Amino acid sequence: MEPEKLKKLENIEGKPVEDPEYVNLTEPKKIICVGWNYPKHAQGFKLDPPEYPVLFSKYSDALIPNNTVISVYPYDVSFDYETELVIVIGKDGFNIPKDKAFEHVFGYAVGNDVTCRKAQFQTSQWLVGKAWPNSGPCGPCVVTADEFDPSDKSLKTYVNGVLRQDGNTGEMMFKVDDIIAYASRYLPLSKGDLIFTGTPEGVAHEKKTGYLKDGDKIDSVIEGIGTLHNEFHIIKE
Repeated sequence: MEPEKLKKLENIEGKPVEDPEYVNLTEPKKIICVGWNYPKHAQGFKLDPPEYPVLFSKYSDALIPNNTVISVYPYDVSFDYETELVIVIGKDGFNIPKDKAFEHVFGYAVGNDVTCRKAQFQTSQWLVGKAWPNSGPCGPCVVTADEFDPSDKSLKTYVNGVLRQDGNTGEMMFKVDDIIAYASRYLPLSKGDLIFTGTPEGVAHEKKTGYLKDGDKIDSVIEGIGTLHNEFHIIKE
């Protein structure tokens, strides 16, 4: 589960990243996320595939880098992992046509949309279950768009070395250009913004494999990018 050898390690401004394991890759104005974008994941929650991309957001304090700690307060025990391909926006745009969408992509990274399931489903709005601090690990680097084809890449999650998710980006109902075109119709995209594109089946909530526990080690792996590693810790009050 070691990161693959990468040809380019750059931040959004094209500058070398000296220590990609401990630095956030961008300073986004927006972190946009897509829900239910893999059919089997939606089915695992007994939902029909959506007609349009289901969008929600995270805040800037959700973003943490590779090799850092996902720390939470012990008010809940339903924390779940979601490995996702992350789009890194490299060019500002609003109402971007689908055939121009890839012109706005700087590159791609690995994300983990860590979710508090109980809070997510307390109401019809997911915000409190998705946007809390440390809920958006992202890394280990950005692979530039010219070196990465997002249409057919394996995507896996390991918890303490045990495989939990095993999917492929080719399963996404809404592809990268669909998501950018739809999201930018309503939300202006800025250089450095991040879009989490959804997760495949295999999360703890749907598979009943057990929610994250104090000290768990999570490895989110995407072919062609590498491994995002974070540990999960419950803050002792």
